[in-house]
Amino acid sequence: MTAERPIRRRSVYADRLREFPEFAFSDGAEFEQRGAWREFFRSRMGEAFDGRVIFEIGCNDGSLLARIAAKHPTTAFIGIDWKYRALHTAAGRVAAAALRNVALLHGRGQDVGRIFADGEVDEIWVFHPDPCDKPQELRNRLVAEPFLIDVHRVLRDQGSLVLKTDHPEYYQWAVSVSEGMSGRFEVTARSSDFWADESVQSKIAGRCYAGESTFFENRYRKKRRPIYFLELQKR
Repeated sequence: MTAERPIRRRSVYADRLREFPEFAFSDGAEFEQRGAWREFFRSRMGEAFDGRVIFEIGCNDGSLLARIAAKHPTTAFIGIDWKYRALHTAAGRVAAAALRNVALLHGRGQDVGRIFADGEVDEIWVFHPDPCDKPQELRNRLVAEPFLIDVHRVLRDQGSLVLKTDHPEYYQWAVSVSEGMSGRFEVTARSSDFWADESVQSKIAGRCYAGESTFFENRYRKKRRPIYFLELQKR
């Protein structure tokens, strides 16, 4: 008699995420609003919705996203993360603050083309991605040509991709990749010391993320380590 293989249970937080069905999506549901995200937010936000959709890749526990969304209640924000526990924490934060302008997705940034239709996003934020700095991991880096091709397609005209990282080699990698795609993107801002760069700070004034810092930024700034910044605008 052959012994049955034990069932491998996924994270308990994957099931707990179902406590927030109105705005937290996983198990394939993260793709169901493709092409209809503005209608989704209009139904939740009403006439106050300004039509702008911002996507944060790697939203973690949602602390930054929720804070910014509360300050910009007419704009829609979508966060995605691969970690169920962090996403569940984010969902609890969004629910507690009654933020109807936020949706959360379980998934990977590489799926941006499956999540959004052409021209559906105004800004995409990639704040402190995994550097994947081991030789065997380089192929897993998010900011790569296939990803940027999808980003170009889902962004609105003049839409932008914003990268922040504390990893200098990743920053140089991203700059190099973007230079190879000059037909699709224009580098509108870059800095090897974001918070000390007055010209860049002036340029981004008025953006939703301006003046806001992530947990990682706060930690590295205390250690006097630079934050690297790159903004690409769709041509």
